[in-house]
Amino acid sequence: ALGATLVRADGRLGWRWPSRRAWAWMWLPYLAFIVAGWAALRVTGHGGALRNWSGRGMAANLRLVPAIAEWLSPALAAAAALGAAGALAAAVAGRRRWGAMAACGGVGTLAALVLAAARTDVYADYAVAMLPLAFVSAGGLVGMMVERMATGRAFAASAVTALLSAAMLPATASHLAGGTRFDYRPAFAWLRRHAPGAPVLAWPAVAARHYAADLRPRELRMQPPLLDAALAEAGTLWIVASVQRYGMVRDDDGAVSAWLARHCAPTAAFERPRWDYRVYRVVVHRCVAAAPPAHQSTDAGGGR
Repeated sequence: ALGATLVRADGRLGWRWPSRRAWAWMWLPYLAFIVAGWAALRVTGHGGALRNWSGRGMAANLRLVPAIAEWLSPALAAAAALGAAGALAAAVAGRRRWGAMAACGGVGTLAALVLAAARTDVYADYAVAMLPLAFVSAGGLVGMMVERMATGRAFAASAVTALLSAAMLPATASHLAGGTRFDYRPAFAWLRRHAPGAPVLAWPAVAARHYAADLRPRELRMQPPLLDAALAEAGTLWIVASVQRYGMVRDDDGAVSAWLARHCAPTAAFERPRWDYRVYRVVVHRCVAAAPPAHQSTDAGGGR
């Protein structure tokens, strides 16, 4: 609503007061609804509903806007921003007015959430009201790119480059941070400190032998009967498991995961920070053989 008043009828940017119709059918009803809702909560003694505790801390506040972009997806967030900026820079009054509306709506929503986060608990999904502005702006960007393909290829090429860069940013940053691979070194270092000399099962065996030859690791065989035998022989052993988002690696039927749930407990987990959908987590499990049942005599007559 504020953005609509920043573009004049001829398309020039500048403040113009709302018309009598806009006052009667938009601004006054909007303000009256807010005041009536606030007053109803205060009068009925439910003023506490206006606040959702006292805030989640500075770290959560700093993650708020990146979380909104991650939920929306960086590519769509970039498309919405470029579409609003392109519409605002257009010479057509209608497009420019939409650009001002989308920019004010998006920036105003983010600013309101950031300010509110200092006094109440705010989450990324609170920005859902921005979605119509984002989707229409992204669609407008596609329309402007199609129109300028013949005469303004630089605009289309720049927009496509920006969208591809935004789409690849989470995966690229994650790759630079963690290498898009399992890193077993922290798990082996943890075992050296907390379980020296204990038997260790790990996969892949070549990585275990390279990084932890001193632990004398054995290969983790993904067969429950073999795990039963190894646990019965050792009594206590440690298993280094590789976990992705779908579950444990090389455990498509879930048999080994079920075995771990019965006999082991996760003791430590290691993974580098990522900002995409991939997971490369190394989990250390401690497995203990069940104690044999106590011997019970069947000689009811008290014989030998």
